[in-house]
Amino acid sequence: MRHCPGESIKYYAGLVQFYTIYKLRRMDISTVRLYLLCFAFHRFRQINDNLIEAFKGVSACTVVANHVPINAKIIGTHEHESHFVFDLLYNNTSDIKPTRHSTDTHGTNQVNF
Repeated sequence: MRHCPGESIKYYAGLVQFYTIYKLRRMDISTVRLYLLCFAFHRFRQINDNLIEAFKGVSACTVVANHVPINAKIIGTHEHESHFVFDLLYNNTSDIKPTRHSTDTHGTNQVNF
């Protein structure tokens, strides 16, 4: 899919809706797979774009331990992450209990750390 320009994906995706199922079944299987793959990819992009637009101004603050997310909170993009770090660590209900914490500068302040 990475070698197929965006307009081609949109065109092939549209062919899935243009042809009837009867006509698609009579086509070469590799052509039908290309059309269906483009259709699925195009729909995924549309849904993803709609979700991003719907949740604009929202950020996920996540606690990850050994590559496993153990707690998360949805916050506004205008809010400082450091105000939520302590609550996320303290209210961790998983079996994983981190003993150390590291963050970028947006997750620290003089009160917490």
